[in-house]
Amino acid sequence: MFIYLFYYITYGVTMNDQKREYMKNYYRKYWKTHPEQYKKHKELVKKERLNLRVEIEKKIGNRCVICGSQEKLSFHEINGKPHYNSHKDSQEKYYLDNWQDFIPLCQKHHRFIHFLAKTLHSEAELEKAIEIIKRLL
Repeated sequence: MFIYLFYYITYGVTMNDQKREYMKNYYRKYWKTHPEQYKKHKELVKKERLNLRVEIEKKIGNRCVICGSQEKLSFHEINGKPHYNSHKDSQEKYYLDNWQDFIPLCQKHHRFIHFLAKTLHSEAELEKAIEIIKRLL
């Protein structure tokens, strides 16, 4: 994951499969021989992801839209598109670029919404179920 984020930030483009495999092997060898630099790199990436997370929460929200919880928050793509592909971009960057397509949900309600989506047959049924859940809480 770090390699893809680094490559995207550095070059602004995504990699094809062959380049991705080459970079993965290159960095795997490099980090083994440079453990201190690897530790610094991990801290830098962690800090960058945290900053992006704060930006995401400013745009999307930082409370579950069903129960208001801030614990174990995740973001649900509301228009049924498949979630981001980890090989093309960082998840946080994807959220920022498409923030209007997401709602914040706690982990419990996010799992429940996906369960409902599998069992219900239309978007209208899903929306109706979400409204019923909100009234119950």
